[in-house]
Amino acid sequence: MAARVHDPEGAGFSEAELALLRALPLMRAESADQAIAALAHHFDVGEIGQIVHAYGMYRGLHGTLAVLGAEILDADGQPLSEREGFGVVTRADGSFLARGDVELP
Repeated sequence: MAARVHDPEGAGFSEAELALLRALPLMRAESADQAIAALAHHFDVGEIGQIVHAYGMYRGLHGTLAVLGAEILDADGQPLSEREGFGVVTRADGSFLARGDVELP
């Protein structure tokens, strides 16, 4: 969703939401301390833990699905990738790549 917002500052996000959008690309081993420091101004330790955990689960799930070439289906058996916003893969730098452009081994 954030990648589709061309002007996050003018999109009406709260300061905490903006901090989260800025911190997500920093959630890598080499910059995790910076991400946590940015979040600390807006969230308590428990909330930061939940954010980090959820983001890790999200990244792991999407990475696994991309490698397997698998998809999650909705209740009607349709792939979620057919819904707006689900046709992307998150790259290591936090940017998005169209799922169809991912080269699988």
